[in-house]
Amino acid sequence: MGEKTLTDIAAERGIELTEVDLDKVVTADKPNDILWWSPTEEDEKYTVLALWPSIVVQKDDVDSVQEFMANMGCKHPVKIVGCVETLPDWHERDAEEPETGGRIDLAFYFHDEDIYRVAVRRLQHGIRWWEDVVSNDVEHALNKGMIYEEYSIYPEDFRAFAGGEEV
Repeated sequence: MGEKTLTDIAAERGIELTEVDLDKVVTADKPNDILWWSPTEEDEKYTVLALWPSIVVQKDDVDSVQEFMANMGCKHPVKIVGCVETLPDWHERDAEEPETGGRIDLAFYFHDEDIYRVAVRRLQHGIRWWEDVVSNDVEHALNKGMIYEEYSIYPEDFRAFAGGEEV
């Protein structure tokens, strides 16, 4: 039995496939009640900052995030910092309408006792340690003859809060 194409499957089900003009696709507006990041006080039990790319958390989503993390193996609640909006890539920063940037990532801390429980599981959800994000950005920046601060897609105030500028 040969593999079927999407066109074959659509025809079998009586679905008409049409082309979409991608230039006319409109992105959705951002919700009004996004839980934007704000500096949090240091807590000696929460020392590992993580980023979850493309996750928009609204103010009433906090319980759902905590439930998700508990299902992932956390025995302690995560300490949510909030959502951070990315900058355009370095080569588009001066463009009137950059094609990159504007992604919203969730920043939060795992409790130190939960790190071993989620170290592998987090990867299937795209959750990254901030330390790894910075390390990768430094490497990519150096490969392009740039410094980290010029290359990073995260705003300066967030990077200053999150630390890790020195790798």
